[in-house]
Amino acid sequence: MDEAPSTHPSLLIRLRDPADEPAWFEFIKIYGPLVRRLALWRGLQEADAEDLAQEVFRAVARAIERYDPDPDRGSFRGWLSRIARNLIINLLAGIWATPPFLHNGAVLNLYELLSPVAERSKTFNLGTTLFDPVKVGYDPTPIPGGFELDTALPGNSNLGHEFRDLTVEELKTVPEIGRFDPLNLHKATIDAFSVPRIKRDHPFKGVIGPAFSSDERYDLIEYLKSM
Repeated sequence: MDEAPSTHPSLLIRLRDPADEPAWFEFIKIYGPLVRRLALWRGLQEADAEDLAQEVFRAVARAIERYDPDPDRGSFRGWLSRIARNLIINLLAGIWATPPFLHNGAVLNLYELLSPVAERSKTFNLGTTLFDPVKVGYDPTPIPGGFELDTALPGNSNLGHEFRDLTVEELKTVPEIGRFDPLNLHKATIDAFSVPRIKRDHPFKGVIGPAFSSDERYDLIEYLKSM
């Protein structure tokens, strides 16, 4: 966030009122792109960067009352940068450690994380710590006092980080690829991902590798258990 603009002190005072929507709109307009840029630079995907920005602004809303504007204690943008970096570190450090997965907890278990998005649970129940050692996740059986996570709600997206084979038509839309073998889509998909960078606005930017068979997913899970 080295190129972040300065923030007027009056805006910081107004941010202490969570009901001051114009102030928050102005703040998000200024700092939203910068937070997302920092997240992308640290390796997050576009959808994750968007969700991370929401988490950063929630953290700011909780902590703004305690922010000390004394210049000797550092700038506001430095304070905001530390919040963003700490959230990114927590996200990256815990992504394989505890279910449910992805930074927003929108994927039930490791098996589904290694699956195409179309095969992931759209909703599942949370609240229990009963562990599923086969697929590595929590048992989603409903319990009293639990709740249902709906991945269609804002902030709960389970898209991205996807392993699936691209179709012939999809491969044709990647401008960097001039050749592919329509008789071997798996090989074509691997060829596609030898391209250094797929544009962020491409419709399958969240696909990170070819599809795994069910057996391959379970083999990978057994390997991850050993780490």
